[in-house]
Amino acid sequence: MGMFDRIYNSYRFEHRGLNHTLQTKDISGYMNDYWLTPSGQLFLLDLSGTYDFDETWKVIKNGNNGHVTPVDLNKTIKVLPESDTCYYEGILTFEQGLLVDAELWTGRKMVDGPMLQRTQKIYRLND
Repeated sequence: MGMFDRIYNSYRFEHRGLNHTLQTKDISGYMNDYWLTPSGQLFLLDLSGTYDFDETWKVIKNGNNGHVTPVDLNKTIKVLPESDTCYYEGILTFEQGLLVDAELWTGRKMVDGPMLQRTQKIYRLND
């Protein structure tokens, strides 16, 4: 296993296999939250300092807002839908934090070994 980063996806791909909240280990691997905008720009979401504890250690909002920071990502990452009911693997390519290419592969779930084995490319953003 390991720690996944989460990408909240507002970008609408033509194929529904990538239109989910996505997980990846290829950005930071520290359980960070990111947002992919409808235009394909990637942002880091920072919600630290937005909650406090009361005297009974109950979590309460403190009125502070989080921060949204653009990410200057220049690499190709592998993503999986957060839902384990979809067996798709996405390959997303970013240049200066902007989505420039995407591929979607279908696969089968493995009992032992990797979660997905690529079997067929079913979608490409720039085709």
